[in-house]
Amino acid sequence: PATTTTYTIVGTDIRGCTDTETVTVTVNALPVITLDSTLTICSGRSVRLKAHGGTSYTWRPTAACTTCDSNIVTPTSTTVYHVTGTNANGCKDSATATITVNPLPDIQIDSSQSICTGATVTLIARGGTSYTWSPSGTTGTTLSVTPTTTTRYSITGIDANGCANTDTVTVTVNPLPTVSAGADKNICNGSS
Repeated sequence: PATTTTYTIVGTDIRGCTDTETVTVTVNALPVITLDSTLTICSGRSVRLKAHGGTSYTWRPTAACTTCDSNIVTPTSTTVYHVTGTNANGCKDSATATITVNPLPDIQIDSSQSICTGATVTLIARGGTSYTWSPSGTTGTTLSVTPTTTTRYSITGIDANGCANTDTVTVTVNPLPTVSAGADKNICNGSS
């Protein structure tokens, strides 16, 4: 039945005697199970999924807490999570959420640089849409530096999906050579 219904049966035996019995079939409403909306995360990140509408739950794929209303998940690839919720009457409903996992951008700085003391080098980053350099805090694709000692620079790049990754480069500062031509000399015109 679609709604709670009372059924009656009348039984007659071979002598023509009858008896009546009734039974009520109660139709309990299904729970309406909902799950947080479809989400997008960056690789390596976690997200909390929360189910609503039931008194107990079962998750697929298996989550940390198989009977809880919420779980923190860290999928390594795009994954569809299913939750089945049961209400106090034992009725069940299900919901799904797709967690899309975007890869981290391949952020790169030109290979390690070697300069002489006092020289300037321009570092160039690629692989993202915006960048922040460290230790300077400067933003942008390029960074011109004149370090006085060997220094390690890092760049954090963010892509169009909002995912971030980091690369580092070492700028080696080589000392200038010590050059000597000897003491000053006095000579006569025409002498060597």
